[in-house]
Amino acid sequence: VMMSVAQTLIGLGTMFYPIFIQRSMDAFGFRGCMAVLAAVNSHTLVAMLVMHPVEWHLRRVPLKPDEVEEQRKLYPGGGGGTTGSDHITAEKDGKEPAGHGGPVCHPREHKLRASRRASSIPGLGNWSGPVVVSDSTERDSKPATKWQILVDFLDLTLLKDPIYVNIVLGISFALYSDLAFFTLQPMYLFMMAFSKADVSLIIAIGAGADLISRIFLAISSTFFNIKARYVYLAGALFTIVARFAFLCVFDFYGMAIVTAIMGFLRTWIHVPLPLVFSEYLPQERFPSGYGLFMFLQGNITFAIGPIVGYIRDVTGSYTISFHCLTLMMALCVIPWFFEICYYRLQRKAAGRAASSRHAIELDHVAVPVIRETKE
Repeated sequence: VMMSVAQTLIGLGTMFYPIFIQRSMDAFGFRGCMAVLAAVNSHTLVAMLVMHPVEWHLRRVPLKPDEVEEQRKLYPGGGGGTTGSDHITAEKDGKEPAGHGGPVCHPREHKLRASRRASSIPGLGNWSGPVVVSDSTERDSKPATKWQILVDFLDLTLLKDPIYVNIVLGISFALYSDLAFFTLQPMYLFMMAFSKADVSLIIAIGAGADLISRIFLAISSTFFNIKARYVYLAGALFTIVARFAFLCVFDFYGMAIVTAIMGFLRTWIHVPLPLVFSEYLPQERFPSGYGLFMFLQGNITFAIGPIVGYIRDVTGSYTISFHCLTLMMALCVIPWFFEICYYRLQRKAAGRAASSRHAIELDHVAVPVIRETKE
């Protein structure tokens, strides 16, 4: 829910961005408009500087006697005379409690310390991914090689999991397709002889639909429990259909309606993105898994980025470029669809096999039969 609310606020600013750019270009020219945009974007540096670890701002909070007794009931025996209040004080202060029997470790903290790629980011939530991607327990005490250091730093063992690789490739192609499409859309509209005011209004309508979709997603997520990956898949599938409709309209109202539909569906591609990884990966591997995705997604975008521009320059047609971008969006939908169907059929087959084995075992069970004899 909070992710949808945050994305809604982002969409609110995106809705007014095209009109702001048009007014800035009319008032300051191209270079002046770019200077204004650079000044606005520089606020992200200040935003990153105020992102402190939670441990920097923790403080000790004294507990009342009844709270101490309650914590003793929750943590009985706490490791050599260390009471439950020591646990709470440690969590408040961000340090490990030192009791008579040595440091006390909460079971969850013990699990995170046992992981070679344990997360140092607090407050990620109580996610419990449905699949443990790999066993990341401590290896032996042999010195790590340079390659092993790189593997541990980027957590490259995730690349052994085909589902994770399919998620990364699908989202990477979908994001590039979406960003490139909306980058080429204004130039395509100018080629269609739309005025600057009409182009900025059409883009603003799409951003407004994006904002409405974010609000809708925030509200609907409180009532319906749908997997984020299914939402992402539906958004990519309907976006492909909307893009074919986009190339079939040429008037202002038709273009505005189709752009609004694509803007509404765009939320389904951007908002659930981190949740797709959080649903699949265990909590302690989410930071490394999401970081590896960002690394791979950047390299994929860098590699295939010039392709669409080259196709546009060679063919001189925006339509062919849009079809290529739609094909890249399909590279997300088709592999995901086959993966979901394959694993569902595999689970059903495994269930039927287990039922058959259970039935065979029941058939081979010896049931004692008591025969009655007449005297």
